[in-house]
Amino acid sequence: AGSTLSFPAATLLASTQIFVDGGGQTFVNGASPVIFDASQLPFGATLLQATGTGSLLDLSSVESLVDSRNDNTQSATTHTVAAADGGSIVLSGLRTVVTPIRVEDQISFVASDTGTIDLASLSSTSGIGRTGFQASGSGSISLGDLSLSTNTVFSVSTGGAIQAEVIRQAEGASTSTIQLLTADAQLVVGLLDL
Repeated sequence: AGSTLSFPAATLLASTQIFVDGGGQTFVNGASPVIFDASQLPFGATLLQATGTGSLLDLSSVESLVDSRNDNTQSATTHTVAAADGGSIVLSGLRTVVTPIRVEDQISFVASDTGTIDLASLSSTSGIGRTGFQASGSGSISLGDLSLSTNTVFSVSTGGAIQAEVIRQAEGASTSTIQLLTADAQLVVGLLDL
């Protein structure tokens, strides 16, 4: 089994990247709400990553993920939250995601190869940049009642699954895209209003 770290008194995670593998576990699940501010991290960085069976990032106290970076270029860059090979990321308290300042930049949530990401309380995305949700290889992402204000791409392939209670496009918001790339891809939504 891997190491365990716990930060029960955290209220701000700024310019922070957290990686666990080999059964390692990190907890940011105290009583106080936490802001995860990724706006100063390098362009193209992985923000959070859980890789391997038993590996867990429990960030259930994080209520806001702010990724309002500006790389001042025309090149598209992505910040990634990734669960792979049986790893799990719990962001069950996350309510809002603020995307990058530039329209070509993105924040992506990627679950692959039986990795799981819990975003059950995510209720809104805002900002100018894009948001991506990608599931493949029996990876899964759980969403609740989500209102999209940003250009959002849902991409599901190779046994991946994205589940949501409701996905709706906010009035005046950018276009969203749903891509089911293989026959065994699953997008299960109680109500879809795009």
